[in-house]
Amino acid sequence: MTVNGEPVAEIRSPTRRRPVAMKRSDLIDLVHAQRVDVTLEADLGWISAGSTEDLGPIR
Repeated sequence: MTVNGEPVAEIRSPTRRRPVAMKRSDLIDLVHAQRVDVTLEADLGWISAGSTEDLGPIR
């Protein structure tokens, strides 16, 4: 790419910075390393318990 005839940039394919695929063993290790959020189920239940209709009209 040029501006006023002077080269200012190169246009090319980006280089790969990470693998295209993950090995099954790496995925299993990653999943097992994640911590479980013990309150997530309770939070999701609380959030989905009602609807905005329960709030009444906006004044």
